[in-house]
Amino acid sequence: MKRIIPIIAVMLLLTSCTVKYYTPRIPESYQCDIAVSLGDFDYKCRFCKTASTATVTVSDTNAEGLEMVCDGEELVMNYGEWAETYSAYDFEQSNPAIVLWQVFDALESGNVQSGKTETGYKYEGRIPLGEFILTQNDDETLNALTVKNTDFTILFN
Repeated sequence: MKRIIPIIAVMLLLTSCTVKYYTPRIPESYQCDIAVSLGDFDYKCRFCKTASTATVTVSDTNAEGLEMVCDGEELVMNYGEWAETYSAYDFEQSNPAIVLWQVFDALESGNVQSGKTETGYKYEGRIPLGEFILTQNDDETLNALTVKNTDFTILFN
């Protein structure tokens, strides 16, 4: 009888514990300034997400004004009167518009592991560039995106 009471107590504790899953709450439209870092190269941009595209517009360096728009299939680059369309699959996978589109696509399709942190939420998933970690503040603003085993980072402002 003495053994049964601790076993019942443990079973009650285990059945009362639940695993909590966090669903990313990312607005369909989202705009903010970002700082992109790729190795020793850092630059600032304006990021705009819509339901179907991720747009990154460079706001400093010699490429100021360069707009990169990714819809998952194509990457359109505009700079002044010059415009060119590329396959998003065949272009450099560290392009910030491609990376952001792929990360948000993973979030929307549920292909991430998520959890609560002290300051907000953390989402982990995989894109062609590698495994990513996206952090979000408690107020649902984005904080940072890193791709593991690369030197690619985006800080959201």
